[in-house]
Parts: sequence; structure tokens; C-alpha cells
Amino acid sequence: MKLILYFTSLFLCISWAYAEITLDGTLGTSGALPGPHYAIGAELGQQLGDNLFHSFSQFNLNSDESATFSGPENISNIFSRVTGGYPSNINGLIRSTLPHADFYLINPAGLVFGPQASLDVQGSFHISTANALLFQDGNEFNASQPNNSSLTIAPITAFGFFTDSPADLSIDSSHLTVPVGKTLSLIGNNFSFSHAQLTSPSGYLNLASIAGKGKVGLQDHELTLSAPRGKITALDSQISTSGEGGGAIYIRAGQLLLDNTQVTANTLGATAAQGIDVQVDELAGSRGGYLSSSTLGTGTGGKVQINATGSVTFSGENSEGKLSGIQAQSGSPTDKDAKNAGNAGNIVLEAKQLNLAAGAQISSTTFGTGQGGNLFLTINGDTQLTGDNQSGLFTSGIIADAEGKTDSAGNAGRILLTTRRLHIQDGARILAVTLGKGQGGQIDIKVAQEIIIAGRGKPRTTSSGRISQQRSSISTTSFDQGQGGNLDLTAGELQLKAGGIIDASTQNVGQAGTIHIEIAGDLNISGGGGISTISTNGKAGDLILRSQQLILQESGQIIAMTFGKEKGGDIQIQANQVNLKGASTISAASSDQGDAGQVELNIGESLRMQNSVIETKTQQADGGSIIITSPGYLYLVGSQITTSVQGEKGDGGNITLKPEFILLNNALIQANAFEGNGGNIDITVTGLYKLSPSVIEASSQYGINGEITVNSPDAQLNESLIILQSEFLDASHLLQNICSNLRSAEEKSNTFVVVPLVGSSLSPADWQPSTSLSIAQQTSTNTSAPFPSRLTVKNSKKLLHVNCTKPSATS
Repeated sequence: MKLILYFTSLFLCISWAYAEITLDGTLGTSGALPGPHYAIGAELGQQLGDNLFHSFSQFNLNSDESATFSGPENISNIFSRVTGGYPSNINGLIRSTLPHADFYLINPAGLVFGPQASLDVQGSFHISTANALLFQDGNEFNASQPNNSSLTIAPITAFGFFTDSPADLSIDSSHLTVPVGKTLSLIGNNFSFSHAQLTSPSGYLNLASIAGKGKVGLQDHELTLSAPRGKITALDSQISTSGEGGGAIYIRAGQLLLDNTQVTANTLGATAAQGIDVQVDELAGSRGGYLSSSTLGTGTGGKVQINATGSVTFSGENSEGKLSGIQAQSGSPTDKDAKNAGNAGNIVLEAKQLNLAAGAQISSTTFGTGQGGNLFLTINGDTQLTGDNQSGLFTSGIIADAEGKTDSAGNAGRILLTTRRLHIQDGARILAVTLGKGQGGQIDIKVAQEIIIAGRGKPRTTSSGRISQQRSSISTTSFDQGQGGNLDLTAGELQLKAGGIIDASTQNVGQAGTIHIEIAGDLNISGGGGISTISTNGKAGDLILRSQQLILQESGQIIAMTFGKEKGGDIQIQANQVNLKGASTISAASSDQGDAGQVELNIGESLRMQNSVIETKTQQADGGSIIITSPGYLYLVGSQITTSVQGEKGDGGNITLKPEFILLNNALIQANAFEGNGGNIDITVTGLYKLSPSVIEASSQYGINGEITVNSPDAQLNESLIILQSEFLDASHLLQNICSNLRSAEEKSNTFVVVPLVGSSLSPADWQPSTSLSIAQQTSTNTSAPFPSRLTVKNSKKLLHVNCTKPSATS
């Protein structure tokens, strides 16, 4: 390897040392031109119309050399070719004094631009390793076979490549810049940039890599390829058309690798940007490699359009903390009160696969009054978002963000993602958020197969000193007055595990968005994962779920929660089967004055619960209702279906159950309140079975108890009656003498008091008060028993008094 590097360096040194410019004589004069500052006038070539043609056998410049092209002012194009079969090594200045002329230089043997290479041209500048320049009238200016050329007055249309292995093009630490509004084009095979700056302010920048025969067309500043595509590698470089109005960047390649390289077409003033257009097989950005079309002025940002037949991958950050990815931005993070900011452009990505890792992001952000750009992502294969950056501050993800603070703050853009599979892991996220007064963006995700959301990011210390880990998530959030966006998701299957969540929340007075999830197969929530709508002060959004089977296990959660005065969101679930186990929860709750939302389950076959809870609960407001309907059965083991009010105010919510059968095993169905009225329980069922002690109750400690109603459909009972025998067993000899064991007269007058649990219903085995009396105290006496007894019911307490002294005959 050292030997190879030595000879490479030696070759470059020799190339720079023996740099020269030599005419090949095909257009007139031949021979070497005097240097080091080469004067190349129109008389050294041929002019047809406004086209000026030059032909060289060698074209090389050292760092202290220059080549100056001149001629009549009516020249529009300077066409130069190198025919000698050796690469051109350019480490000096190329200058054109023609005020309106565009410059073209082709060398099919290769082009190398060194650290001291620079441009001083009045028009556009195009360099290529093409074999020929092709013109509109069919003629060509051929560098490989000069005798096949025909000079013409026609405009150029394309670069022609006539070999299966075109030569390379290299830019090493060069700064190549053209005037404002002009075009800079680099077209060749497998070319690379290293520590380079390519700049066309408010103009056009074309990069194309060709790996075989074909041509590259130039029509209206746009590149068109009809050839195999090669590789472009950019290391520690900047490629930019940013300016008063952001220009356009066109990139065509098989592979585009951006290593700590920024591709930008930003608007700095009032003129609208044109954007970035990339057509590749594969795109990879690392160490802060990103593409950006943003607006920092009043002009509209341009669109970022990326079409990849293969994968698009971004990962990591550079030493300055710049994240890899794609961004469209309106305004500046240092001026969130800015007015008249331009709207951000959209990001449109089509690829076979998308991978974002180590903090890489695709994002659209508005910091002022401009509207955020939309994100349209169509991924034919898999989409994988993984992890966060080294500090844990930035997570990999797809983000639409609105941060403006003024009353006219811009709204966040919309996220639309279509993919085959979606995996979000280790703290990565898809997020639509508003941090100001603008509205949050909507998230719309369509996945043909499965979605997996799992895990957390790196532990990090917050400003308050708390250790936190970002949960993998899909979420819409409002942190201020802006309304949170809605979240619509459809997929074949959905798994939320190891803390993965789907969330629509509001942390301030803004209203949270609604979550709508449609799953064709199973929806599985486990390991502390969950789906939630949470409101701090604003109204919570609703949560609507539809799936074939809903499984919650290992503390899986579905929650609609409000912490403020606004009503909590409703939960609507429709599934063929619902299974809850392992301390899992479906809950609509309120911790303040807002009423809890309603929980409604429409179940095709069965609801099975094991050590889990379906509940609505409040602290100071009315509890929400629970409605469960199914043509199948409900089976509760160690589980609860409850509506409760735990504070002093608020009525308990109602519970309505309409399955075919209910099986209770150490279960609780409860609608309780404290000072308010207890909720009602309405059960319509064919069969209600208690397999072990279970409780159904509707009560209030200080208010009016709720009613429990069990409805059974009309049936012909005669067919199922069992006729018992008419002679009954005499069991009197089995009865104990309750007074025989008493030792003294003092002990022969006793009282047994039954005090029911507060809020519990009467048991059929209890002493029962007379239903005909409504006074607070009822007393009944049995004098026909062997020992007189008296039952007193006072304030719902049963007192049994037994006198063990037999009465006299006259008593």
C-alpha cells in the first residue's frame, strides 16, 4: 500500500511539474503555448456563429499558472476538448473574459482538479470525461476521434459517452465557483470530492456519474441520463446553490455517498428556492452528511426530491453536531418571533429501503410564520429507524416540527409514510410536534405488513438532573397553544414492546390529536408498551383501534388521560378477540376536574382477562362509562372492570355488558363513587357464572348507590327444570344447642352483630331486613324457638339477640 501511495504521489508531482497546454492542430495552429499564464484567444480555435471551438492535445495547470480564454463579446459558448489520451491535471486558474460565454471542457482520459484549482468565468462552467459534445443538429465535437467532428452553430444538447468504462473525475480540495445564477456541471465516471467546495449561488449545479455507453442531456438546466450510472463519493465537502433565491441541484448516480458532506439549496432572501433533485440507485449519508433546501428569508424553500431504486441510509453526526439526513426548514432557531418568513419546501422520498440510525433525521421545521413543509415518503421495502446520537439528545427519526411563538406562527408539516415494514427501535421516533402557537402536523402511516416499535434510547441526564431514556414512538404532541395533529395508522400487524409507544398528547392548553389505528391482523402490546392520548390542560384526543386480535400482556397499556379541566379522550376498540394478562390496563382517567372519557369495546368473539384491568376513574369529576358488547363471552380471572370516582365529587360511570356469557373467577365488576352517586351496572347476558368468589357492585359511600340490573332473554324454562323429591330429610338432630356450652347465667344472654363492609352489597346468606318496612330500625322476634331470639336491623346493621333462659309456661 505504501508503494502504491508513493507512485501515486510521484505521478501527481510529475504531472504538476510538467504542466503545459498544447494545441493539437486539428483546428489550426499546433504546439505548446507559452506559460505560465496561458493566453488562449479566439484565433487559436475556430468560431461558428456564437460558438467558439478549441482543441488541445494536453491541458494541465500548476498552482502558479493560469489559462485565460478571450474573444469577441458575441461568443455564447466556448467548447474545449483534450485529445492527447492523457488526463488533465488542473491545479491553477481557468479564466474567461468573455462576458456572456459558457465554458465546456471535456477530456475522455480523465480530469483531476487540485487544491489550488479555481475559476474566474463570466458564465456557466461544465467539465466532463465524455468522448464528445452532442449538438441539436446531430453534429458532434469528438475528443476521442477528432476527425469525426463537425463544427456547428447549433446549441449543445448532451454529453456523449462511447466507451464501456469512461474515465474518472476527481476534485481534491478544490474551490470551484461560478457567478450568481449560472450553472456548474461535473459529469464523469466514478468521480470523487474530497475537502471540496462546489458553489453556484442561486444557480444550478449538476453532478452525474456515468459507468458506460450513453449520454447525459442538458435541457433547461436539468440532467437526463440514458446510460448506466456510476458512483459519486463526497468526503468533507460542501455542494451549494444557496443564495438570495436558492438554486437547483441535480444529482444522477448509481451510488451517492455523502461523508460529512452538505448538499444545500437554501433561500436567504425573497426569491423562492428551486430545490434538490436526486436520482440514484443508492444514497448513503454519514458523519453529518445531509441534503437541505430551506428558507432563511421570505422566499419559499425548495423541494427535496429523492428517487432511489435501492436503499437510502443516513447515520451519525459530525464533530460539530450536525446530524445526517434530509431537512427542509423555514426560519432560524435563533429567531422564533420572526415575521414574514417563507414557507418551507416539501421533502419527497421514494426508495426501496430507508434506514435512519445514530440520530439521523428526515425533518421539516418552521421557526416563524412560515408553514412547515410536508414529508412524503414512499418506501417499497422496509423502513428502519434505530437509536440516537452519541449524547442521546437527538434520536433517529422522521420529524415535522412547528416552533414559532407569534400569533401567526406557521403550522407544522404533514408526515405521510407508505412502506412494506416499519421498525422503530432503541429510542427512534416518528414525531409531529408544535412547540408554539402553530398547529401540529398530521401523521399518516400505511404499512403493508408489520410495524414493530420497541426499546429505549441511551440514558441521559436532563436539565433537572433526572436520568431519562427516549422511548421508541410514533407521536403527535402539542407543548403550547397549538393543536396537536391527528395520527392515522394502518398495518397488517402492530407490535409495541419494551416500552414502545404510540401517543397523541398535549402538554399545555393545546388540544391533543386523535389516534386512529386499523390493523388487519394482530395488535400486540407488551413489556410496558402502550397507546395513549394524554392531556395536561387542553382537551385530550380520542383513541380508535380496530384489529383482528388485540393482545395486552406484561403491563401493556391503552390509556386516555386528562390532568386538567378538559374532558379526557374516549377509547373505542373493535376486535374479534381481546386478551389482557399480566397487569395490563385499558383506562380512561382524569386526575383533575376534567371528566374521564368513555371506554367502548365491540368484540366479535371473546374478551379474556387475567390479572388485568379495564377501567375509567376520576379524582374530582364524573367517571366515564364502560360499554362492552360481544356475541361471545367475557372471562375474567383475577381481573376488574370498574368505573370509580376516588375524590369527593363526581358520579361513578356506568357499566354496560352485553355478551352471551360472563365467567367470573375472583373478579370484580364495580361502579363506585365517594360523595357522588354510584354508577349503574347493566348486564344483558344468557349466562352469568361465578367460578370462585367474585363481586358485582354499584355503590357510593355517601351518595346514592347505583343500580345493578341483570337481564336475561325470555326462555322456556320447563324443559330445563329438575323435579326434586317431595320427602325432605329431618335435620333437627344435626342442629347444635347454642346455649348448652355456656357456663354461667351472665353468658346466657348474647348479642351477635353483623356489620357489612362499607359499599358492599348484601349477601343472600345474610340476615335480611323486612322489605315491607322503611323505617331506620326494624325488629322481629321468634318466640316459638327453643330459646327466644330477636333480630334487629338498625342503620343497615344486623343484630341477633339470643336469650338462653327458657320462658315459663305463662310467658
